Amino acid sequence: MVGRRASARGQRYLDELDAQSLTGQIDSALKRLDATDDAEVAAVAVGHRLLDAMDDEW
Repeated sequence: MVGRRASARGQRYLDELDAQSLTGQIDSALKRLDATDDAEVAAVAVGHRLLDAMDDEW
């Protein structure tokens, strides 16, 4: 009985570590996505200028 509890607690601890690792990976990916560089800003600006120059009909 003690062995089962220890095993269950050990598994829960490993699951928590795994979840923290996954959370850290997701946070890191979101930070990278959030950071924009000059090329992205320039591309969006050019896209906006092109759309503004077009007439409204497709």
